[in-house]
Amino acid sequence: MEVDYIKHILAVMVIGFVLIFVFIFMNTGDERTEIKQHILGCALFSFVAVLLVGLVGIAMPFLKI
Repeated sequence: MEVDYIKHILAVMVIGFVLIFVFIFMNTGDERTEIKQHILGCALFSFVAVLLVGLVGIAMPFLKI
């Protein structure tokens, strides 16, 4: 049961990372506007948030929370 739980969390993390990277690469161009930098900042924040949520989700069964 716990292995399936970890697989689902890893799948969500991978999908999140792929979407965030696609978002970053779509918004990196020659012109660096304030809007693009704001979007880039949001994408990097999302990257960190997905990473933290995924790690906490994987650790939960082992910590018996």
